[in-house]
Amino acid sequence: MNYIKVTLVTGLPGSGKTTLAKEMYKGQSERERRRCNLISLDDCKDRDLEEFVKIRTRYVDDYDHFIMEGLMLTNDTILKVLNGLKSHLSKNDKVDVTIHYFNEDRETCLYNDIGRRTQDARITIKHAKYEVPDS
Repeated sequence: MNYIKVTLVTGLPGSGKTTLAKEMYKGQSERERRRCNLISLDDCKDRDLEEFVKIRTRYVDDYDHFIMEGLMLTNDTILKVLNGLKSHLSKNDKVDVTIHYFNEDRETCLYNDIGRRTQDARITIKHAKYEVPDS
């Protein structure tokens, strides 16, 4: 039986997801970092999200903690991420899931996004559906 901690960091572009995920990773001891897999779901690009997570978590026995950050804006998206991980678990594995949800503050996200990247996220920030995760 494995005990696996899963931390999902979700929010609009410019909310601070990547910064928080990196701080969480760096805040661990060196031993903990060796057993932690920090995954940016932004790397998924055009691939199927559930398949992407399956690929990135296939060595589940090598890790005690997965920190995943990215545009998980709906409950369906969060479920796809968790289902991708679930494909590698046995029925005896214990999984503790924590979701860090950034409150919807579109104005601050628009401000934070200025000059951050080559691809402008204003349309996503202004119009994306953003659900509070189900408990």
